[in-house]
Amino acid sequence: MTVTYLSLNRDGASEKVKLHGALPENFVTELAEAFGSLKTLKKRALFWSRVVEELRRLWSEGQHIPGIPEDKVPDINSCLLYQ
Repeated sequence: MTVTYLSLNRDGASEKVKLHGALPENFVTELAEAFGSLKTLKKRALFWSRVVEELRRLWSEGQHIPGIPEDKVPDINSCLLYQ
């Protein structure tokens, strides 16, 4: 998925920028689908808290996060969360 939006360049003029979304079947897409399926704010808050807790655990133990390529450089044309 690609979204086009206006952005200001260094001269202050607006320009069109294309931003690519996350690819199917990766961590960000799975996360968004799971988060979107929750109907209440309380469930979403609890889910997000657990996601952050698990990401911190994996990071502190030096483990790979499933669904994120280990040896791939982030695509700066993709959404920030996907990067």
